[in-house]
Amino acid sequence: DVVGWVLSGDVETADLILEWAADRGDADADLARMVLGGVQRAADQERQSIWSATADVIDVYTTSQALDSCERSNWEPHQFTASADTVYVAAPAEHQAAVAPLVVALIEAVRDAQYQRHRAAALAEIPHGKPVSLVLDEVANVAPIASLPALVSEAGGQGLHTIAAVQDLSQVRGRWGADIADGFLSLFQHLVVLPGIRDTKTLEALSVICGEWDRPQTSTTRTRTKSREPFRVRSQSISTAATTNWSTTRQRQLPPGEIYGMPDGQALYLSGSGWRHITLAPHFSHPRWQTALASAPDRIVVWGPPDTRPHPAHPQEQEQAQARAAHPARAGRHHQHRRGRPGVPHDLAGVQGDRRDLNDDAGDADGEGGGREHTDQAGSGNERRPGGPAPDGLDDAGAPQPDGRGLPAGREGAAQ
Repeated sequence: DVVGWVLSGDVETADLILEWAADRGDADADLARMVLGGVQRAADQERQSIWSATADVIDVYTTSQALDSCERSNWEPHQFTASADTVYVAAPAEHQAAVAPLVVALIEAVRDAQYQRHRAAALAEIPHGKPVSLVLDEVANVAPIASLPALVSEAGGQGLHTIAAVQDLSQVRGRWGADIADGFLSLFQHLVVLPGIRDTKTLEALSVICGEWDRPQTSTTRTRTKSREPFRVRSQSISTAATTNWSTTRQRQLPPGEIYGMPDGQALYLSGSGWRHITLAPHFSHPRWQTALASAPDRIVVWGPPDTRPHPAHPQEQEQAQARAAHPARAGRHHQHRRGRPGVPHDLAGVQGDRRDLNDDAGDADGEGGGREHTDQAGSGNERRPGGPAPDGLDDAGAPQPDGRGLPAGREGAAQ
């Protein structure tokens, strides 16, 4: 109904509904009715502009799948922030522009619910509970939150951790402007830079953050002097002398070209205490993931009814289902055989998580399943430059290693 009212510009029915709710003491309905009346009394050009902008925001609801999800929703933000569940939002590239306003609304609902939960815990003087994590991949395209700088700077103190991923700072400049892009890297306490960045401004900014160092230089001057004694033809002496000078040259710890040329499988990690190179590893190779695999159930655990239409079965799957229905005894033997096979990997969708994550990903979702899931990934450092001590908890750093210039790298550089 709302989509129809906006697209047609006819809000008479909406006004009657709001009037009915306001007469029964709904203050929000009374305020909404006043706003709607102000829109209707605006000039024609201004009113058309308002309706056009509103239509763009709710464009995602012009699809039947989105409308069906509203009618059969099994998600509530306050329950989510108090649980250990994970919500995945997948936005295909061709639908990112239409889905972006809906994703932003979802994130803001989670933010408001978490802020209320944190304030209530503070007033009651009880533990705040575990934090909520927002993992926003392709944040400039899929989750273009207008207040992202404020969200990142203030949410950490209220139990809401934000992880944002962008291609480079050119995306930030295009979405939030040059002023936000200039200070974007300083919003985050930890930065991970992957290989392949080609934007020169991004490379230069990272190089400046990593800081400079005094590269020692040694120069030696050797002189050789010949002397002849007077009145003696075959008599002469040769003396040599060497002079050594020490100096330093100020230069970047990581030039832009070195950041661009990082090999595959490595990343640059920056924090407030320094920087270092880390080795990337698949998440499933980490001991924590192996522990989760060992304790995972043998099947997918679905929490609540699905809120989207199931995908139609493949013709081959339909034939197999019909064959099993026609021969129940054979299907039973096959089922027992499948259950008795050793070495079948456990499914991961039922792993109990120990914190809430809201993951925003720009890829396609090949399947769906409920449950609770928590994964962790860690890398190990493999190169040190002059700088401060290594951040705790990232890897087990050993003795200082040479940094490629013949000097022991007993310290790290500076900062993401």
